Amino acid sequence: MDTSSEGNKFLLRTDLTDAENREIAAYHEAGHAVSAWILEFGIGEVAIRRKGGGHTCIGTTLDELRSRIEELQLQRRSAIHSLAGICAEKQFRPDVLPDGGIDDLARVNRAIDKIVRLSDVGDYDETRTEIQEATRQLVNQHWARISALAGELLVTPILAGPDAVRIIKSADAPM
Repeated sequence: MDTSSEGNKFLLRTDLTDAENREIAAYHEAGHAVSAWILEFGIGEVAIRRKGGGHTCIGTTLDELRSRIEELQLQRRSAIHSLAGICAEKQFRPDVLPDGGIDDLARVNRAIDKIVRLSDVGDYDETRTEIQEATRQLVNQHWARISALAGELLVTPILAGPDAVRIIKSADAPM
């Protein structure tokens, strides 16, 4: 089934083969993992195993970071990290509408709400636009790392954090 938006046609994930969906999931989780590494969240595990109809990337908890960075910056970084999977997935297959990431988008919205409340002069739409642009830049800048990790996830569906970091570090430096 094609879905049109502003003259563009998109495929739904349900129209794709299991292999195509698995490949998209690998890029999605690689986007989360590389952003976690760049944003210094740490990586506990990266996996593309099924979990309630989705896939999973497990990192360190935000509570471990609260003592190191200010709440505003933490929320901004959290929003970028949450959005990075969807952004990487979209960059890999722009012709497919993401059907996952609802939990990711909920985390982004909660983070933006906190940013706006904490900043007193924050504007929700302006903050959302800034977060989206920062995420696109991160994904574009580290695309070689995301691609390397996604490729490895397709071979080894579950990677321990140190293995993921080794792959990320060994990929081409940012553009």
